[in-house]
Amino acid sequence: MTGWHRGLRKAIETLHYAFSRSALLLLQNLPYVVALRIAEMLAATAYAIRLRRDVIRGNLLVAFGNEVDESDRQRIASEVYGHWVRTLMADIPHLLRTVRRDNWSSFVDVTALEPLQRLHAEGRGVILVSGHLGNPEFGGWLGALVGLPIYSVANLQDNPRVNRLLEALRTSSGQRILYKQGALRKGREVLERGEIVAVLADLSDLRGGLAVDFFGREASTMIGPAVLSIRSGAPILPVAVVRDGHGPHYHVAYSEPIRPVPGAPLRAEIHRITQAYTSALERFIRLWPEQWVWFHRRWKESRVLISPTFRPVRS
Repeated sequence: MTGWHRGLRKAIETLHYAFSRSALLLLQNLPYVVALRIAEMLAATAYAIRLRRDVIRGNLLVAFGNEVDESDRQRIASEVYGHWVRTLMADIPHLLRTVRRDNWSSFVDVTALEPLQRLHAEGRGVILVSGHLGNPEFGGWLGALVGLPIYSVANLQDNPRVNRLLEALRTSSGQRILYKQGALRKGREVLERGEIVAVLADLSDLRGGLAVDFFGREASTMIGPAVLSIRSGAPILPVAVVRDGHGPHYHVAYSEPIRPVPGAPLRAEIHRITQAYTSALERFIRLWPEQWVWFHRRWKESRVLISPTFRPVRS
């Protein structure tokens, strides 16, 4: 890379950081109702200009087939825009500014963390597996705020200054970050200390994933949590943090813990565990479909996702 290109890249990174920091400060200082109204207008605009709307509707067809009619697909698609713009522009900035150790139960069920606390008390460590559903940033941040030793797995951003900004936000409650590079080794060390690793495992992983059933169709899925569970002996606890009210109030839903079977054949055990947490995440998404990332191409190997006439074959 020439000196000119390095200078241009640095200038772009500086602008990106300045914009990100300024936007965050603005949103954190806006009254919540004002941020909410702005989010609603932007969501309506995104829906009107059809931003990835064909992908959303195609994914809904693949996932639900004839279980959901066209009017419901349109409603869910519209609510998906509203949920994610609101989460990023109103809820997350507001929660970061207002949630404290002495008032957190005003924003989430007072019993929200009890299943995790009980499993953590067993002393084997816990692997929290969640997805891009509801508010995926809030669960780990909140758990650390009330004293749980949580390490969340995250992608390292290309822009170092933006990465430092995101890390400062994520660790402001005491949560710690494990970046994906080397996460298996570091995650095992965390679990061996009896602590908690949180992973988002619902997106497509075409490079290192395993094909398992997701909404009745094979989808390439991250195996890291399964491998980590087998190597460490720690149970997996599927979880979702979803909005349940008009204000920024959340409900925490859990599935049954998934425990590795000592001595089981490795490949079969990886498949069993990966399928188990994928099925748990699917059940959460079915309960709150308007809060999942349907604009992500989850079934990337198929071109039919963008075809509104596609009808999946179901047994």
